[in-house]
Amino acid sequence: MPEAGLLRKFLGQRIRQLRKARDWTQQELAERAGLDYKYVGAIERGERNITIDNVEKIAAGLGLEAHQLFLFSAVAEEMPEERVTDEKIQDLLEQGTPDRKQLMWRILRELAVWEAD
Repeated sequence: MPEAGLLRKFLGQRIRQLRKARDWTQQELAERAGLDYKYVGAIERGERNITIDNVEKIAAGLGLEAHQLFLFSAVAEEMPEERVTDEKIQDLLEQGTPDRKQLMWRILRELAVWEAD
């Protein structure tokens, strides 16, 4: 049986990950979501049992669909390895939100710098 509150912790970590990828403070996310920054901090630490309404507010504040908050890396690690193809990369670029495209650009830029070292 999974640890109690594990989903709450994963969700908090995911929200923090998405917020930091945008270089936002908790205050910035809170303002965009219409929530108190202390509440956002408690969610990120897995201390608050967030309501569905607030999941929607945070997702909207991040420019995402609510279900995207639940795409945890732990779940991805359990899935079989996928082959990376040009088509999959193209799909990611074409279907991504502006924020997601910005994140992909940052990742690619960091890889280029890393490869140059």
